[in-house]
Amino acid sequence: MAKGVQPVLAAPPQFLTPFPHMKNPSRALLPVLTLLSMTALLSTPAPAASSRAFAAPGDVLVVDASGAGDFLDIQDAVDASSPDDTLLIMDGAYSGFSIDNKGLALAADSVLMPRVTGLVTLSGLTKGEGLSLSGLHLKAGFIVTGCKGTVVFTDCTIVEPNLADAYLTTPEDEPGMHQVLGCEDVVFSDSSLIGRDGESTSFMSGKDGADGENGLWVMDSTVSLYSCVVQGGEGGLSEDSGGLGCTPAYRSNGGHGICARSNSLVYMDGTQPVGGLRGEHWCCGSCDWDEKDGQAVYNDGTASVLSGNDPFLHLDSPLVVRESDPMPLTLTGPQGARSWMVYSPASAWRYLGLDLGILHLRSNQLKFAYLGKVPGSGSLQISITPPLLPPGEEALRVYVQPFALFGGSRLLGNARSVIVIDDAL
Repeated sequence: MAKGVQPVLAAPPQFLTPFPHMKNPSRALLPVLTLLSMTALLSTPAPAASSRAFAAPGDVLVVDASGAGDFLDIQDAVDASSPDDTLLIMDGAYSGFSIDNKGLALAADSVLMPRVTGLVTLSGLTKGEGLSLSGLHLKAGFIVTGCKGTVVFTDCTIVEPNLADAYLTTPEDEPGMHQVLGCEDVVFSDSSLIGRDGESTSFMSGKDGADGENGLWVMDSTVSLYSCVVQGGEGGLSEDSGGLGCTPAYRSNGGHGICARSNSLVYMDGTQPVGGLRGEHWCCGSCDWDEKDGQAVYNDGTASVLSGNDPFLHLDSPLVVRESDPMPLTLTGPQGARSWMVYSPASAWRYLGLDLGILHLRSNQLKFAYLGKVPGSGSLQISITPPLLPPGEEALRVYVQPFALFGGSRLLGNARSVIVIDDAL
């Protein structure tokens, strides 16, 4: 289908028709011009940005380190925000921030990726709420803890430039900088999570050279990764201490790509975890120690780790789109696959089996738009016109995923958070 041509709507796949909420499945299909308008975020008219002290629910707040927005730093905007607000983050460097039990959307609205130089902590999100971070470079790690609602990272780069200090525990015992603890639904999509490399040190008490850190540490949580790179850090260089009579050096371990512990569920689709290499070492004698390369996935024996093995299906879309601008979509998948865009104004997951993976859209709010068949090039390009927002509304957040039928298989691709905002913002 040529770019710019409106897709033709078709009946939803047969596997969806038995859902009890969908007595008439065809009613779930909307015209393209209302594709993203099924639920709007209600808001009241906000005062001028220069005089705004606290934001009304549903507002769009602009965070700009240059001073051209409503706030200079992300934490100030979070503190002033109300649930369902959208925070547009412009290019710049920002300190770390904490969000406690507040459903917000934070999205980069900049050609360059905004950098967050301090730790990001997301906690206490209640069930039914959604919190999304899109297009951010987290340079000092994150902790997502105690969240029953859905937390979505889209198009984020999560890697720290500094080296990990030496410690006596191994990567399966040391969480590192990327932690998900006690959460029911955390999603990473189109993101890179790279554990820190270990610091190079001379002989210490029982350890020489720091171990690499894990790309992702998961404990008591359900985590899904779509089209992500997850890599453990490399172990640091180690050497013996010649001044102490050739004290042997202990080679450092590589970090695990994913460390899954304590009854966690990890689902991967289009994601290849990679363990970090063990550290090099110099030794004046015979120093053949048992330190190891990191594992792609370390499982403590209680976790469940699942992978989608179907042909690759991937949707590219903007993170932020103005209401009068076209919304380009590029779907990559197997030739001839009949494809839909599945979308919802809210996120949550429902597990539908290994052949489909984990569906991160509410089953009672799913909508379907038929996109067409993937051509011989393997790339289907479509342009959709976002809706005009009703008066008084500044933004609309939706979650989208591609779905396809191919060769008797049902394919589910990457989850994405998309924000439609008023042209004036």
